[in-house]
Amino acid sequence: MNVNSLSIDWKISMKKAREVAGKSMVLCGNVDPIILYGSEKNIISAVNQCIHEANGYHILNLGHGVEKDTPEEAVRIFVNAAKEFKL
Repeated sequence: MNVNSLSIDWKISMKKAREVAGKSMVLCGNVDPIILYGSEKNIISAVNQCIHEANGYHILNLGHGVEKDTPEEAVRIFVNAAKEFKL
């Protein structure tokens, strides 16, 4: 592929995406947006798992964007979990 980055859907693990894309490709994703309807614990866990699988070398994002009725508090939890993660 002649691209610099790929946005990864939540159905594909970051680990597998990294294996296929190689180390120089920028990856973005891939947390399931439905996780934002769950508990704070589950949101934080999903963020941590995604960053861990990507080894910190990606742009953390939802696999398909924020649904219009997503609670704002859930988005805040997602962003704060990303900010607080330590490799």
